Amino acid sequence: MLAGVGIAAALEAWRSMPLGTADDPGPGLLPLVLGLAVAALGGATALGRAWPPTAPLEHRRVLVVGGAVVAWTLALPYLGFAVPTVVALFVLGRAIGRAPVARLLAFALVAGGGAVLLFRGLLKLPLPRGPWGW
Repeated sequence: MLAGVGIAAALEAWRSMPLGTADDPGPGLLPLVLGLAVAALGGATALGRAWPPTAPLEHRRVLVVGGAVVAWTLALPYLGFAVPTVVALFVLGRAIGRAPVARLLAFALVAGGGAVLLFRGLLKLPLPRGPWGW
């Protein structure tokens, strides 16, 4: 199923967003690459796993992860890129693992800040800015 979601995301990025060039990447490049990566990893996971799964699916985690991704997408136009990214990373970390809250908060702040520096600073992509201007 994950491979299908990745393929659908990659096809949508290819169809509806400009990819740009190597010197000037467009807004469709990252979704295309991530979609292909998700498809490849989902396919590899499916091939290496017994079916049906031997462990029961943890529905709560699946809902939290899916909800965090949807909430992040919906919050981008209103809160910008930085704040929803930090919050989503924190929520995803809590859903996936059992790390201490302080460690997860530090990770979310560093990774979110790094994402802003990478995409806005180095790659010069026009990320949405929140009401605070960042």
